[in-house]
Amino acid sequence: MGSVFPVWSEKELGIGAGLLYAAIAKTSSLPVRRIEELVKETGDVGTAADKALANRKANFNFFLKKTFHKRRIFKIPDNCRS
Repeated sequence: MGSVFPVWSEKELGIGAGLLYAAIAKTSSLPVRRIEELVKETGDVGTAADKALANRKANFNFFLKKTFHKRRIFKIPDNCRS
């Protein structure tokens, strides 16, 4: 498995594999067991996550850039405008 930081760095994320696999599973709609299998097959968590997210069944995506239309939420009364 790769590391997020260079080998010489002492930095750590502080996230265990179980939490990471659970997050990928929830996002991809795959069971944790399948995520673990993908990690074993690919040898890398990032590559496994990429494969899991590419095959997801959910109708949502946290990573897509979406354009939202602005809505007028508050109407300012005419007598309060400057």
